[in-house]
Amino acid sequence: MPIRRFLFLLLIVCLLAGAGFMVWQYFSPSDERRIAALLEECADAVAFGRGEAPAGALLKLRAIESRIEDELTIRWRRRGAVQEQRLDRRAVMGHLASSRKYLSDLRIDVSDLNITVDGDSAFAESSIQLSGHATDGRWDDPILEEVSFELVRRDGVWRVAAVNTRDFMEK
Repeated sequence: MPIRRFLFLLLIVCLLAGAGFMVWQYFSPSDERRIAALLEECADAVAFGRGEAPAGALLKLRAIESRIEDELTIRWRRRGAVQEQRLDRRAVMGHLASSRKYLSDLRIDVSDLNITVDGDSAFAESSIQLSGHATDGRWDDPILEEVSFELVRRDGVWRVAAVNTRDFMEK
């Protein structure tokens, strides 16, 4: 086999391998994409519209139940003081489900998402706007929060381990 033909075939094989790798990279989501999709999925599952059937909402919440760690830490900062609460997964799901008693609808918009992955842990920061209406009419103004999430990967699946919030202008 002449050397030119061999080099040409080698070039074709390298090009095909490179193209295959690029296609694989494109269709195989990165950890950042998986985490962004997880947080969007959680926001969609928690949000609900006016008149949405409770059974449908429960099914949406059940879909994300396995994406929360067994114990979730919630930290919030108000006027310089940090408060922290640890809830098991069942309590978190109960609180999310009971929000329907107090709210007639809830929309959640996630924006400015910034994700940093370090091995089997990750940190995500975002602005989240909550808007909806209280059943007693006392709340109908949007709330804008700066929220960060701590995530861990267990058995190849990303799970939310902690949620941290602070006053919007506190940075």
